[in-house]
Amino acid sequence: MLVAGLVGTLAATTPFSTSGSGLGHVGGPQACGSGLSLIAVPASGSAPLLVQFSAVVPTPENTTFLWVFGDGSRANTSGTQGESLAHLYESAGTFSASVGASGPGGSASCAIRISATEGPFEAHLRANPTSGIVPFTVSFTGTASNGTQTYDEFLWDFGDGGQGVGVSLNYTFRVAGNFSVSLRVIDSSGASAVVASHVVAEPDPSPPGDSGSGVGLARWNELPAWTWVAFGVVATAMGLIGYRFLRNRDRRPPGSSSPPELPVTSSSEVSSGFAGSIERSAGERYVEALPTPSESRPEPGASEPAQSPPPRRTASVPRETIRLSQRIVEHLGRHGTHESEGTVRPEFTQRGMAEQLSVRQGPLSNVLRRLVAAGVLSEELRHVHGAPRRLKVYRLTAEGRALSREMNARRGRPPT
Repeated sequence: MLVAGLVGTLAATTPFSTSGSGLGHVGGPQACGSGLSLIAVPASGSAPLLVQFSAVVPTPENTTFLWVFGDGSRANTSGTQGESLAHLYESAGTFSASVGASGPGGSASCAIRISATEGPFEAHLRANPTSGIVPFTVSFTGTASNGTQTYDEFLWDFGDGGQGVGVSLNYTFRVAGNFSVSLRVIDSSGASAVVASHVVAEPDPSPPGDSGSGVGLARWNELPAWTWVAFGVVATAMGLIGYRFLRNRDRRPPGSSSPPELPVTSSSEVSSGFAGSIERSAGERYVEALPTPSESRPEPGASEPAQSPPPRRTASVPRETIRLSQRIVEHLGRHGTHESEGTVRPEFTQRGMAEQLSVRQGPLSNVLRRLVAAGVLSEELRHVHGAPRRLKVYRLTAEGRALSREMNARRGRPPT
């Protein structure tokens, strides 16, 4: 009776064959007598291998099953819900999987062989979220499978010029675009596996200055410090132009077409030599761009002599800033200019200058921004020896090199 029931059950419920399929080799049905048969789909494949087991019996609703998977795992099930289950073989090997069935018709067991082969070395990454409005931060996690099972490095390239190292990290995208993020995993044998994914950074739809949602204000707060310095210099120049215009209008005598005298600052506000050059670069050049006061011409027949043009005013720069500016230009002039391609030496970075000049990075950063705004230095992102990501590096502009030569000439040094 059990055999007749088994034949009827197999004919009605077993559409499998022993040939290969897209999932790998299909094992079964493996008939073991007493009305019990075991099916495994697939019975072979690359680890990690997920296998679906099915036990075929005439009366599953009154049967209990004991599953032994051959890798140290086992399970107990019963009824129609328990005649089928899946098991994951995480590592490679050959395993003997079996099921024992106990029911009204008696007890029986059946076994089948499972072969899990070594899979290829693969890298995997997860990103959350994968899209957002700039600036937005993405959490990245990297994993790997197979290989030596010991992984030395997880190297990230975020597609916008940024790089990182580590199993998991956070990265902020600040520029809109569709970026291909790649992860390279290197195992202890030196072999590597690469995987890539895409992150979409969308532009901010809010207009600049829109304070309704706070987004516009946040964008203004993210502007680099040198931008605010440039705004300040331009605002100061515009203020001087307006001040001079008002003074000319208020002091111009009736019927006179000549502008009045420009007020003269005290000599303590005017620097000379290199210091004066730095001041002129940062502020005085805007004053020098104003129209030159012409000499006052006396009315026909008048005896008053013409007045000589007054000296120009100059922007007041703290002496500490000028001294540090001198040292920075000396440092960069002494080390020459870095190559336009390839990696750059640490001496051209802010940290490298802080270490060699023995100054704190805070004051150094402020002076660097001032010199960049003044056109004495230029900055760019470059790969630096020993650094895991690109850093800002500085070099002298044509104006900066001229200042360096002027300083060396005043101190009797050979030109750099």
